[in-house]
Amino acid sequence: MSYPFIPLAAASDFGSWTLHLRGADIVTPAEADPGGSRRQLLAYPVLMALLGGECRLIRDSRLTLMQPGVLYICRPGSTMDLEAQSSQATIAVLRIGLYAPSSPDSLQLRPITPEESLSVAEETPFPDGRLEDVMRSIYNRYLSGEDLLRWQAQADAFQLLVRTAEASEESKAGKTAGLLERARRYIDGHLAEPLTMEQISAGTGLSAKHFADVFKKAYGASPHDYMTQARLEKAKRLMLQGSRKLKDVAHAVGYEDEFYFSRLFKKEHGLPPSRYVAKRKVRTAAYGCPSALGYLLPLGVLPLAAPMHPKWSGYYIERFGADIPCHLDYGPAVLSAGRNLEILQQAQPDLILCPSTASEEERRALEAIGSVMTLPEEEGRGWERGLRELAETLGLPEEAGRWISRFERRTSQIRSLIAAASGGNAAPDVLPVRMFKDRLYTFGSQGIMDFLYRELGLGRPPSLPDTASAALPLELEQIAEAEAGRILLLVCQESETLEHWERLSRSPEWLALPAVRRKSVIRLPSSPWREYSPIALERIGEEALRIFGSGS
Repeated sequence: MSYPFIPLAAASDFGSWTLHLRGADIVTPAEADPGGSRRQLLAYPVLMALLGGECRLIRDSRLTLMQPGVLYICRPGSTMDLEAQSSQATIAVLRIGLYAPSSPDSLQLRPITPEESLSVAEETPFPDGRLEDVMRSIYNRYLSGEDLLRWQAQADAFQLLVRTAEASEESKAGKTAGLLERARRYIDGHLAEPLTMEQISAGTGLSAKHFADVFKKAYGASPHDYMTQARLEKAKRLMLQGSRKLKDVAHAVGYEDEFYFSRLFKKEHGLPPSRYVAKRKVRTAAYGCPSALGYLLPLGVLPLAAPMHPKWSGYYIERFGADIPCHLDYGPAVLSAGRNLEILQQAQPDLILCPSTASEEERRALEAIGSVMTLPEEEGRGWERGLRELAETLGLPEEAGRWISRFERRTSQIRSLIAAASGGNAAPDVLPVRMFKDRLYTFGSQGIMDFLYRELGLGRPPSLPDTASAALPLELEQIAEAEAGRILLLVCQESETLEHWERLSRSPEWLALPAVRRKSVIRLPSSPWREYSPIALERIGEEALRIFGSGS
């Protein structure tokens, strides 16, 4: 669902603030991102405008079809991605930093925190038709290399933000989107009641028919369909949280007829409520990392709680998010262990899967809630040992055996296809590299490296040390000496790293690398390449076939 107007937090005093234009780009997602999502975690505000073609903007889990003449803002701490809908999609991107005096009389500046940000709409129309020209002008001046023009670009970016703030102030009162959001919240708070369209639209000043039209346009579902989905989501949570009778669950979500509720549930989820609950007889939960889902899904088990974040868990959210009742927070910017433990305490799982990196304090807290199983280390066939151990615990060893057999058959097939694409020659030497901040490293996952080299048969550069799984720093000279046929490059999608990557990718030293000159550097998304689990390795195998199976 998309939310058309979500203001940033109100600022207390922004009259003394200043702006620094940190970067300006014109990007073409269809060309820059042929392999899939490049979801970024933002450290600074980002301003964007559509210059041509069609493109979708994804902010956290909200999707928006970008429109010409509209300035889009992404908040620091959020994630964003661009999905081209046409080959001509072109977007202007400005990365800015906001700063304020550290004290009223101080000459020193401090960064503005996300909590202090301006109350600015995330989407602001510019009806004069000049937005595209302004964005192109800022971009050209910023990249001109001339001090006066770059200074003018800074001033123009500041003026653009001021105009956006002015437009937001003028449009706040009586904003239709704000009324729609209140109506949506009214639905969420009255799911047990037999709501009518007139009740839901009351207070918006719109007729029931007009309200239904604008609601569907804003949220992608009619009010009735939205209410049905919200009721079924609540019903799943109620069924998994205790031993309620089906009749009581149906009544709690607004259905007097439990048989109608059962038929509706089966229509939406493919199985009746009783079987839905039975498949979760052992109540499982995933804690601390998305890879736990990658161990449960091969066994046909969905947990009642799992970490859900559009950047790190996007694959699982898209396919299974609606079927997991309790979403736990996840990500380096989220200090949420306490809240996650509270959710698990309420859910009362029988078995909790947690990563080997969990602290002793976290482990003790989890053991006070239910049995705890630690995921295997990232090494060799650790994923198989972990999957079989989990299957034994859940009483599903046959499921594990069947999945592993299918996986091994497919992996062997992929290996043969990659070898055939090499024309009978040895598969190319491949060097996986990861960039974080201003440094390059070896990939850092022994399990994934082992899968690429041993299972898929890709060549390992002779100069690559056996300890490369330890994420050792790499210099450009070492990359050149490796003489790898292909470089698999994973650039951490956060603002500081992306700024360093922008400079490195244009440097003479980088451009002189043999693999760069041959156009043999393949950019990788973090998902699935930073996850070690059976499902992630299955996806990596298919990605490797896409990269290496069409002729190397």
